Amino acid sequence: EHPDPDKLLAVRDRVGPATQLVQCVCGWGDQHNAEKIMEDQRFAAWALYGFAKPDPATTLPPDDDSGNAKNIRALRGYFNR
Repeated sequence: EHPDPDKLLAVRDRVGPATQLVQCVCGWGDQHNAEKIMEDQRFAAWALYGFAKPDPATTLPPDDDSGNAKNIRALRGYFNR
């Protein structure tokens, strides 16, 4: 789990053919760019997820301009297309 795509790719050659790589693309605030990772074909076979501290009143993801909110919106769009 690292926000740098180059570091993510470095582990790809260290796993067996039956291994499913799972990557968090949200939760590190502005360090992740979820949209960029999800659109990169080098990550097409990876399982992707993200998280962000929810609004305590609604229990929904943040709805602001924070890095986590932007990445959650990108994930939502990716999985709903």
